[in-house]
Parts: sequence; C-alpha cells; structure tokens
Amino acid sequence: MLSLLLTSFLLDWDGQNLKFEMKNNLGVRALSGSLGINIPGTPVQGNCTDLCYNWEGLAELAVTNSKYDNCVEILWKSEQLSSIEDCIDIGDEYWYGGPEELLQHFPLRKENPRHSVPYLPGDMIQDKDQYFGGKYTT
Repeated sequence: MLSLLLTSFLLDWDGQNLKFEMKNNLGVRALSGSLGINIPGTPVQGNCTDLCYNWEGLAELAVTNSKYDNCVEILWKSEQLSSIEDCIDIGDEYWYGGPEELLQHFPLRKENPRHSVPYLPGDMIQDKDQYFGGKYTT
C-alpha cells in the first residue's frame, strides 16, 4: 500500500480568483480549485500566523493546519454575505463523499450534476424546526 501525505497547501490570487492547490509528499497535485468565487473585489493577505485573506468589509478567510494528519481547516467569516462559494476541481476523477442527503448523488462528477444547495450539518429530517423556521405560534 502506498501512503501519500498532504505536504503543502498553496493559495494564490490570480487577479480574478483565489486559487488553491494541495500537493502530496511526492509533489503531485492532490486537490485544487478556487475559494470565494462569488465575493466581489480583491482580497488582501491578512496579518495572521497561517494563511489568511480579507475582503474589506465583506469576508475573512483563514486556512490552518488541522489537528488531524493530512488535513487543513478552511474557515470563512462574514456578516455581510448570505453565501460564500468555493469551487473544487475534481478533473476526470470521482468524488465519493459530502453531506448525507435524502437522495444521494454519488459519485460526484461532471456528468452527474446537481443543484447547488447549502451545506448545513445536522439532520433536517429529524430537526425540521431548525431548518424550516419552526412552528408559527401567536
């Protein structure tokens, strides 16, 4: 069995998008894409110990090493935007994973598109009040 470790997470503003790339210990790209594709304006690199960017008055992004091996944590903060979109390039590969849904759409691939829906951790079948506004009372 070949074990590949993620050894780098790179962020680069190309003038239009904040591109990311993760490489394994062989220097091969393991995952890539763009972060915050729907945020207008140009981000500036923040003053933090890890990777961080700031869209003045709109959003903040922090990327830190996770406590788990081979993982990074991506944290978005915004009080102005109702949604922040990231785009993951899966190329010609398949992606098995993601949130659990009533109707699963696996594997994720270009030939199997799905509607964009918010990712909300929890159980929307059992906790309907949390996801649908609750019961109306007078």
